[in-house]
Amino acid sequence: MPKKFDPTPYRSKVGKISNRFDPTPYRSKVSRFKEADPNIPYVQNALRALQLPTEFSDDAVYHHLGDIDLSTSEEVIGAMVYTYCATENRRVFDYAEYLDAFRRRSQIQNQIDSYHKHEQTEEIRYAEYQARLSDWEMKDAEKRGSPPHYFERPGPSMPNKLETSFVSLFRLSRHSPDLRGYLEYLQDEAPELWRRVHTPLPLHIEENPDRPHGYVLGTPGSGKSELLKLLVHTYVTNPKYGAVVIIDPTSDFAGQIAKWKEFNTSDRLIYVRPTLKRGAWPCINPFQIHGIPAQDYSEEALNTKRVVAQELVEALGRIVTESGGILTAPMRTILTNCVLVLLDKDGASLKDLSDFLKSTRNNDLIAFARTLTHHEYIADYFTTSEGGFNAKGNAVTRDAIGRRLDDLLSVGVFRNVTCGRSTIDLHAAVEQKKVLVFDLGKGAIGKREGAALGRLVIAQLISIAFRRETLPRDKRIPCSVVIDECHNFVSETMEDILTEARKYRLYLTMAQQIAGQRMPTHMKDVVLETTNLQVVGGTSFSGAKRNADIVGVDAEDVRRLSVGEFFIRSHRSGAAVKFRTRQDLLDWNNSVTAPTWKRMLEHQISSYYATTSEEKDETYEGEDWSIETD
Repeated sequence: MPKKFDPTPYRSKVGKISNRFDPTPYRSKVSRFKEADPNIPYVQNALRALQLPTEFSDDAVYHHLGDIDLSTSEEVIGAMVYTYCATENRRVFDYAEYLDAFRRRSQIQNQIDSYHKHEQTEEIRYAEYQARLSDWEMKDAEKRGSPPHYFERPGPSMPNKLETSFVSLFRLSRHSPDLRGYLEYLQDEAPELWRRVHTPLPLHIEENPDRPHGYVLGTPGSGKSELLKLLVHTYVTNPKYGAVVIIDPTSDFAGQIAKWKEFNTSDRLIYVRPTLKRGAWPCINPFQIHGIPAQDYSEEALNTKRVVAQELVEALGRIVTESGGILTAPMRTILTNCVLVLLDKDGASLKDLSDFLKSTRNNDLIAFARTLTHHEYIADYFTTSEGGFNAKGNAVTRDAIGRRLDDLLSVGVFRNVTCGRSTIDLHAAVEQKKVLVFDLGKGAIGKREGAALGRLVIAQLISIAFRRETLPRDKRIPCSVVIDECHNFVSETMEDILTEARKYRLYLTMAQQIAGQRMPTHMKDVVLETTNLQVVGGTSFSGAKRNADIVGVDAEDVRRLSVGEFFIRSHRSGAAVKFRTRQDLLDWNNSVTAPTWKRMLEHQISSYYATTSEEKDETYEGEDWSIETD
């Protein structure tokens, strides 16, 4: 049996509404009520039951995601029932009382029948008494004797009005021992309350500044991409929230975001699609560090290079072991030392790393490494033959890393995007609160290459966050990163970002199909523990149970979700809320016209892409300029 609704937190809100409650965001959905409107206590108590904001601060981040289905939440219904009873001076069963009455309905009916039977018996006895009394009164006084007496025999009491009304309304075909049956009861007993419960309420989710990360689950076709777009739109329309980075390895929604009308009059967009235009490509060289020249050997610069190397090695380790291998200790040692050397070499790139690993091409690089005496061990590592870079046992390891890296660099698109002088400065983009959209689907770069580029980008974002640790907190520009198919990009150091987000101000929203998919167990635990915003959409039969457990609902409820419906839990102590996403950003609804988009692309190419003599205006990928999209 569900716990009985505790009205204590709501009592102060019924009849006397807090002056701090701001009904403005709800007017469009709740009868456009005014301050004195009777809807206010219902709305306010529903929001409190859901642990959703009733006060809106200028400093907080709020996501308007869609409309709440109030009828799916036992807590909300309980709050609204209490509000109804207090404000209307009427009584209806709460859910626990309804279930109790359902269980005892035969007993209640028997009690009613017994009461009526007793009443009928007493009516007969009283009629007989009246007849005897009449006869007695008609007799002569001397013949009367003692008058007849009547006393009412005690009998069963009548059930209370609520129980009596319930059994009179009860229909087995409609009233069942669950929330659905309870709502049918409310429709019969208090139709005006039933209408309030079934009135959609706008869903405004507040980000928790201490735990701002999000975790979104849903299979293809669930509407997951549309939900991610709504989250991104909050950041895009509020530049004060900081920079935004979208990494879409499937091209489900990145292109739609890039075409949003908000970017038509703004210079915030950086659209990264490697094959956007023939003869043009963006370049993000992971060996190029913002504000740190390669030849800068100061203590501060070397510390920064060590931070960058740590994240770059982590990403490269995942890249070279993607086919199923593991990053062994010798692999990590080789990569770490090579990366540190290349960070000291002007113009270095992944191509140089590939050459470093080949004995036929690395003489100049080894000679350069031996000059780097400012590193305590690197010069010795590349000089000694015992346990160093040139040790016999390392030859096979170097070859294994090199072959996997060469496999990626053999793809011209990936090589262009990662090798050469950077055309996009990630660090500067974050500081300038840009919106970086990485469109990395198979059509743009290839699945494997897209995943590798995404890992390199995330590695750089994490190193940027770590570098800002010494800055005053108010000088660290927030950066919200939205990652679809996040299992492709999870790394060990992401754990630090997840657990210390307030410190680094790098906020992650991760999305995938099934909870913990292809994640190490401990990493799954970290994700679940550190994400405040947890959202579950429609899921296949096999994944429904795992996803449902995340938000504390039944697997069958998850399987029954239609496209665009989700359960969300915004506080770990709060109950899940079912809602339907807004439609105003659906598909291409918010897109600029084709001529405007062409102008925007020209700006992107001139600002953030390298070009060759083959570059021509008419060769944008897959665009038909005759089509107008609004």
